[in-house]
Amino acid sequence: MNLQAIEAFVHTAELGSFAAVARAKHVAPSSISRLVAELEDGLQVRLFQRTTRRLNLTEAGQAYLDRVAPLLEELERARDEARDLGAKPRGTLRVACAHTFAQLHLTKWLPRLLSEHPELDVELVLDSDYTDLVSAGIDVAVRLGQVQGASLIVRKLCDMPRVVIASPNLVAGRKLAPADMASEPCLLFRHTGFAPVWRFRDRQSRVLEVQPRGRVFTADGVILRDLALAGEGIALLSRWLCARELDSGSLVDLFPSHDVTATQFDAGIFVVYPSRSYLPLKVRVFVDFLSSCVRDDPAWETSAS
Repeated sequence: MNLQAIEAFVHTAELGSFAAVARAKHVAPSSISRLVAELEDGLQVRLFQRTTRRLNLTEAGQAYLDRVAPLLEELERARDEARDLGAKPRGTLRVACAHTFAQLHLTKWLPRLLSEHPELDVELVLDSDYTDLVSAGIDVAVRLGQVQGASLIVRKLCDMPRVVIASPNLVAGRKLAPADMASEPCLLFRHTGFAPVWRFRDRQSRVLEVQPRGRVFTADGVILRDLALAGEGIALLSRWLCARELDSGSLVDLFPSHDVTATQFDAGIFVVYPSRSYLPLKVRVFVDFLSSCVRDDPAWETSAS
C-alpha cells in the first residue's frame, strides 16, 4: 500500500479539498488528486464524492478514514521519535507570526537560533489574520493578545501590557485623565477585533470606556508609534512595540496606574501549535528558545506563566 497516497487521502479529508492539501505541501493539486485516485483504484472503492465545489466522503471513505487516520498519526509519531532520538533539530520549521512582531523581534533573535542549530531552516509566514495552522502546514505560531481554538496546544510566554503613549512635547505641562482622550488627537489602530473605544482599568478594578477622538487610522502599529514620536497624537500600543522609546524617554506612558486595552484586558504573548501526541524536536527547540529570548530581553516587562 502506498503510504504517500494514504497521507494524501487523510489530509484531503481533514482539509476538504485537494487544493488545500497542495498548498500546505507546496505541490500541484493534480498530484494530490492523482494519489487519491490511485488509492481508490487499489481499494476498488470510491472514497470521495466529487462535485465542482467540494469533496464529500462516501460511506466507504468515512469507514476507511476512521481506521487509517489513527494509524497514520502513530506512524508519523514513530517517525518523529526515531528522527529525534540522539539527533539535532533539522529540516524546515514553518513559523507563523504577525509581521510587525517578526520585524521588530523575531528577526533580531533568529540569528542566534540558526547559529546554534545549523541544520534547522526557518520559513516565516507573516499573518496578521491568524492563519489556520493545520490547513497552512504551520509547525508553530506566535500569537498576540488572546488565543482561541480547542484543538490547539497553547503556551504563554509572557504578559502583553498595553500603554497609552505620547511624545513628551505634546503633553508637556499638562495632567491628562483617561476621559480626556475623547477630545485629544488620537492615533487609532484599525483592525479586526479592535473596538472603537479605549478601556481603562484602575487599581480598584473600576473600568472606564472612552471613545477617543481619532486623527489617524491605520492597521500598522509602527506607523502609529512613529507618528506619536513626531508629536502628531496619542496612541494605544502594545508595550513590546514601543518599549525602547519608553525606556529612552522619547515617548511617555500617560497612565501608568491603569491597565488599558482596545480589546480585552490581561492579554499575553503565546506560542501555539497543532495538537499532537508527540511534539517534534524542532518545535520544542524553537519554543524553548523563544521563551528564553522573551525572558532575557531587558526591553520587556514579562510575567511568564
